[in-house]
Amino acid sequence: MTSASRRLHLAYAGMGATASSVPAVLPAAQSQLGEGVLAAAPLLFLGLLAGVCVSALLPPSIEVTRVVLAGTALQTAGLGLAAFSWSPTLFIAAAGLAGVGFGLTESGIGVVAKMTAEQSAARALTGLTTTVALAACLCPLALGAMMLAAPGSIVPLLLPAAINALAAVALLRLRVPVRAGAPVRRAGLSLTAPLVALAAAIAVYVGVESVISGWSSAIPFELLHIDSSFAVLGTSIFWALMAGGRACAAGMLRAGSTPRFTLTAGSTLAAVALMMAAVTADQTPAVALGGLAVAVVAMAPTYGIVLGTALDRTDDRAAPRVSAAIIACGAGGGALLPLGLLAVGQQPGSALTFATLAGACVAVVALVLVGSATSIPRSRRQRHG
Repeated sequence: MTSASRRLHLAYAGMGATASSVPAVLPAAQSQLGEGVLAAAPLLFLGLLAGVCVSALLPPSIEVTRVVLAGTALQTAGLGLAAFSWSPTLFIAAAGLAGVGFGLTESGIGVVAKMTAEQSAARALTGLTTTVALAACLCPLALGAMMLAAPGSIVPLLLPAAINALAAVALLRLRVPVRAGAPVRRAGLSLTAPLVALAAAIAVYVGVESVISGWSSAIPFELLHIDSSFAVLGTSIFWALMAGGRACAAGMLRAGSTPRFTLTAGSTLAAVALMMAAVTADQTPAVALGGLAVAVVAMAPTYGIVLGTALDRTDDRAAPRVSAAIIACGAGGGALLPLGLLAVGQQPGSALTFATLAGACVAVVALVLVGSATSIPRSRRQRHG
């Protein structure tokens, strides 16, 4: 592993810690600060979208590594502020600030990974997003252990803040010759159509992931009627499954599998498993949860592969804005699909919810097949083979 790769893995670990830590401490924050803190979760994701949008508007003079560094610093500040919040309003604002930092980091770090990758961005991002899942799985467990020593305290949020602070220090010495707001050349239809398809695939996939991750505690609580204190383990289990799925995909890619085949096989398996969950949800909920677990593992590498495939087909100077646009599409999909299911009155563990997710996985496969149909430009073919 190169020095640049180690620094990126640390930054991705910080992102995973941020994504899971705020939802993990909400019960403690609620008991300490009041009911209003529940708005912190959506504010975190609204901040993410805002950070992505801001990154797309930055001037060409700003290096993309500076954008990633600023995002990591904002995550540190937001989490640190949340740890010492004395009111729901301050806690919610702190979560939003961490979200803005997350969005800035996410919009630029994929480009940095593309520029430092020894092979394709799709392969590099599959490994890096495994680190996100591992950190997101382990951070709630560490926070829970710390809160056992100080019940009801949210000061343990200093742990994910410290991880991001370490990442910020590591990123200070990372340099990549790409500007954040580099001009984008007008692309022909042969390039634009696949990118649109890949952006749509990201939006649909993030919608699926948001439904399962957002309701990762509610689904077992509803299907198995277990105590809510045990149901919260669903979040850590979800991220553990994501980490396992991404690690398996990274191994497949190292063994010679192509990103396209890895994603197609995984998403197809996820669709089949989700249909099984839909069929068995009412009569045998344990089997439905098993199918859901298989689907999570199978679909886990989708985000890194799709974003990496898009970046592999993008001019280096256009990559920052393309990355920001695609990630913004993902954030939009992550909000719309869960809201759509709630709007039609579906419960987290309903058969229609699982069937909808299965159909979405099929749509992801179709969109990725369209998006990866064109070859990589000759100037980058050797590097990304």
